[in-house]
Amino acid sequence: MKELSDLELAKILINPKRNKILDLTKNDALTVKELAEKLNEKPSRLYYHVKKVRGIRPIRGCRRKAGRKFN
Repeated sequence: MKELSDLELAKILINPKRNKILDLTKNDALTVKELAEKLNEKPSRLYYHVKKVRGIRPIRGCRRKAGRKFN
């Protein structure tokens, strides 16, 4: 994983949507679709944010019957 500067990290964490993704995936593995339902968003609007969050915290992706889960 790439080392992030403090500024890069701050830019990622200042986004409220990304903070909610971090909070929701803290204890439970969720698919992007499940995240979208909880955040009242379209899944297509979350993929970019999930990718950014994965850059700062290892959200491991697990294959499940319900889809790709992130935790």
